[in-house]
Amino acid sequence: MIIKQKIHLGKSSFSGVEVMDGVLVEFYCANGGGFKHEVFVSPNSPYLNDLVTEGKIDFESLSKKGVATMSIFEKQTPLLFQYQFFNSKECNNDYLIIFRLGEWQNGRYMCEINAILEIDLNK
Repeated sequence: MIIKQKIHLGKSSFSGVEVMDGVLVEFYCANGGGFKHEVFVSPNSPYLNDLVTEGKIDFESLSKKGVATMSIFEKQTPLLFQYQFFNSKECNNDYLIIFRLGEWQNGRYMCEINAILEIDLNK
């Protein structure tokens, strides 16, 4: 998997009890043209550590793209990060959405989108 570019997000942080059911994330197409993608990220998504363990991606390349610093990947358990793939039929792009979702403080539920990356799955 090759990371092509990081996609700019208008909103990357969501809060409230309802986030535990999942969050609707909106972002614009990497090809331009103003097409808006809408993706529902789920708390049942797999953990980023699985992709790293399988050798499909590494924390260093994710850090270079601004997903999180290496110190965060090293100090915090990678199990805090989840991911979802999204393939847009409209623009034929593949995306990797990396996020953290859960109860961050007692009674405070949050979802933070760490990155949406345009990727090439075939490499």
